[in-house]
Amino acid sequence: MRAFRLQVANALDGKRLEIGRAIVRWLAIGYIFSLIGLIPIASAIASFGNFLWVIALLITTANHPMHQGLHDRWAGSVVVRPAEAGAGGSGWATACLISVGIMLLFVLFSIVGLIFLGSQLSNILSAVGSSM
Repeated sequence: MRAFRLQVANALDGKRLEIGRAIVRWLAIGYIFSLIGLIPIASAIASFGNFLWVIALLITTANHPMHQGLHDRWAGSVVVRPAEAGAGGSGWATACLISVGIMLLFVLFSIVGLIFLGSQLSNILSAVGSSM
């Protein structure tokens, strides 16, 4: 959110979000599924539930006039961009550069992994195939 210069504020007065409402928002975003996922038996169900919940949040956020998802409505919060003197579009540029950098790191790590595991890759895949 810093890359886009966004802040979470109280929906009623625009002031800083209180800790109780922030915790409600944090849990409602889906981090409760991460906590449930710490239990080994429930991790697969929690991952699937988190996936469905994120889709629901995206849909409710896109369809609300103020772009408040269920998590924002429950917590009474709203995401705002505070007015700053001389604020340009550098937040977008920074966010794009960070995103491109992360994608390049994933590609680089994949290539390095294939270099190290290249000769063993067929053995690994056949072992996985025979274990199923």
